[in-house]
Amino acid sequence: MWSEQQHFFVDYNHHKASQSKVLSAAASTALFFNLATDQQAQHIAERLSRDFLKAGGIVTTFTSTSQQWDSPNGWAPLQWFAVKGLNNYGFSDLSKRIMQNWLTMVENDFSVNQCLLEKYNVCVPQLKAGGGEYVVQQGFGWTNGVTSRFYTLCED
Repeated sequence: MWSEQQHFFVDYNHHKASQSKVLSAAASTALFFNLATDQQAQHIAERLSRDFLKAGGIVTTFTSTSQQWDSPNGWAPLQWFAVKGLNNYGFSDLSKRIMQNWLTMVENDFSVNQCLLEKYNVCVPQLKAGGGEYVVQQGFGWTNGVTSRFYTLCED
């Protein structure tokens, strides 16, 4: 699933026998599970820092659609995969920036909404996330868990 052309892990369509052109923050799972080479990890870290890192954390994709898994949305599990994966390969400065961006956004949003949400607009954190088949859900477990873990990591 490594794309030499993109220098990034991408989805692979078995039916078409081709790699996806869509870049996703899910590529960081290879770092999370220690499956990337050091050189691949370097490429992923550079791309995450340059293109995926936004004011509120890591954006899911660059594609802006009405779907919930696309830009401008960010999801807690993808933040966790990126942070843990980057730490696995020694990119602690970048992982700290991701955590700080996420925590600042969550804190600011919490002061307005008085709850944690399922997903966030990480590109413009003052705007609500959207897309998908239902309204943004409150009090989501993965947001609670990842945010709590980030506070613990920031203390270390």
